[in-house]
Amino acid sequence: MTQKTNNDEDFHPAIDASNDPTRNLIMNSLNTGFVEVCQTTIDASTIIRELAETIIDHERKQIQLAFSTLTETIEILNEAMNPTPSTPSTIDLCTPCR
Repeated sequence: MTQKTNNDEDFHPAIDASNDPTRNLIMNSLNTGFVEVCQTTIDASTIIRELAETIIDHERKQIQLAFSTLTETIEILNEAMNPTPSTPSTIDLCTPCR
């Protein structure tokens, strides 16, 4: 690999290009565009994450509601299948009547 010197015909254009404000403007524009795209991606990712958390929270509440409804239904069915009478339904034949 050869090193550029002042006598090289490519040396001066390379120096001029590095000092060219237009080139710097283009590079700054590209950098700014890249940063904006990255920020947009980060913002979109944040929105998607928050949306997912909201959906998961909603689904958890729905599951808890369904579970409590199911528990209540089971309790009602148990009461219907196994009634606990307020008065005894059996007759005590061993205790004399008064």
